[in-house]
Amino acid sequence: MAVPNQPLLIVNPASGRAVGDGRWVHRVIGALHDAGAKRVEARVTETLAAAERWAAAAADDGHDLLLIAGGDGTVAAAAHGVVQGGHDLPIGIIPIGTGNGLARHLRLPEDPLAAARVSIEGCTVRLDAIDVVSHGRTALVFVGAGLDAEINRDANSPTKRRLGRFAYVVAGARRIVGRRNHRVLLTIDGHAEPLLAHAISVINAGRFELAGLDLGPPGDPRDGRLEVAVFRRPGPLQVAGQVVRLLAGRPTRTELIHATEVHLACDPPMPVHIDGDIGGETPLRVRVVPGAMRFVAGREFVDPQRERASAR
Repeated sequence: MAVPNQPLLIVNPASGRAVGDGRWVHRVIGALHDAGAKRVEARVTETLAAAERWAAAAADDGHDLLLIAGGDGTVAAAAHGVVQGGHDLPIGIIPIGTGNGLARHLRLPEDPLAAARVSIEGCTVRLDAIDVVSHGRTALVFVGAGLDAEINRDANSPTKRRLGRFAYVVAGARRIVGRRNHRVLLTIDGHAEPLLAHAISVINAGRFELAGLDLGPPGDPRDGRLEVAVFRRPGPLQVAGQVVRLLAGRPTRTELIHATEVHLACDPPMPVHIDGDIGGETPLRVRVVPGAMRFVAGREFVDPQRERASAR
């Protein structure tokens, strides 16, 4: 892409990962200038609503790059703003959240200064998005009801600041015991199936890098479809086994289902999360929007489609 001249940097200091005092923002702005950006405007907020509002107006304000310093929730809010604004600005990510699922999927560096340079020098890729129709939101990584929503709810901001990514492990260990199935009506692309389940996840960007390992379910955010993971057996060993299979990218056919549109109704209702932020309860209706927006990717980002073609 052409070197952006006027990026808008939106900073959410309430995101989970500590990056020192506020002076790092000035160093990020310096890194952007060094990489070729001429005019950089930085805005700091601790609310997702402000990030969404600023993102929606960014193109009309003359910006040619939207740069988000925050976690997956802040990135998703900004992406929803881009959708609401009806423009097609590329989005760069400075990952200062706890999970940083999309940034890790795009192979972006965790260091804020390095991520800032990549946002100016890197290439853009067009990604699918999840239109969360029932809740009026946009997601990029995944949406879930049940277990993963409970884990994200329990791993609150103070816990994430204290424990980092280990906060999810602690919350998961607490929630994996005593699971109970709900009566669920799961409708995938118009086909309705009543079943018993205690958690359902709808995945867009599944694969990510962590400690040099390629992990996660085979979700490719450029294939025009979603992957639905259904957790049917509530026993702790069964739940742990399914999580391990998903992380290893080896789920069974009954555990991972392809979809373009999903409707989920539960009795009793389940809590819902949208890219890690609690977003109410079921019923949940989502659909994939192919090639919805542009993101800056790292140099080591692997094109899953090209990788599959080369393997043939």
